Amino acid sequence: MNNETSRQFGVVFETISVNDAAKKCARIAWYWGGAAMVTCNRSGFVEAVAPGTIDARNIERFRPGDVVGTYSNFGQRDAVAKLIAEDIWHHLISAVGRDSIVGQRLRGAVIRSEIT
Repeated sequence: MNNETSRQFGVVFETISVNDAAKKCARIAWYWGGAAMVTCNRSGFVEAVAPGTIDARNIERFRPGDVVGTYSNFGQRDAVAKLIAEDIWHHLISAVGRDSIVGQRLRGAVIRSEIT
């Protein structure tokens, strides 16, 4: 993967918030001409990949469970970012399980971020 077709944003709730990751994904989609495939693994590591590239095809082939979705952004960056944030959250919770230790930690992180 290279910087022209893939951007890595960090681990949700550890190095970046869900909203910040989503905003960066929406921004890079606009930069890449309007679309980005967003991935999030079980650890919460978020990245965006330009659709239709070799990187995207490799992710779809070897890590299909990490794909959150492919999003288009043609001027509605805030709305797209909100959708991406919601999808990352649901994807991550479904990947780790709501009642697992990691799922409880994620819910706690969200509650703490909403309070502060």
